[in-house]
Amino acid sequence: MLFTDDFKSQTDSEDKGWTFNPGDNVDYVWSAGKMTITVKKKQWLGLKWPDGEYDDFAAELEAQPTGNTFTDYGIVFRVTGDSNTRSYYIFGVTTEGKYYLQKKMDGAWV
Repeated sequence: MLFTDDFKSQTDSEDKGWTFNPGDNVDYVWSAGKMTITVKKKQWLGLKWPDGEYDDFAAELEAQPTGNTFTDYGIVFRVTGDSNTRSYYIFGVTTEGKYYLQKKMDGAWV
């Protein structure tokens, strides 16, 4: 296994490259056994990833919404580029039980 984190220790998670801090649009908070991402701006993504580069991978995660309002959540992968020209894929799940795959290339959705 190349990477794993159970978020049981904030220090261990930070040593793996995670950061936990409030922001203008998104808050990232560590608590025992989990990381909570709160998106405070409509139509905004809360993207976060640890240190390291991995080419081919398998991923397993547990995620759930924390409120009763409509929410999307999931995993971002194959991230490249800087913040203006970033490319990546999103596999998302909605609180309505739907799922989707989106692709962003060179900063634009395709």
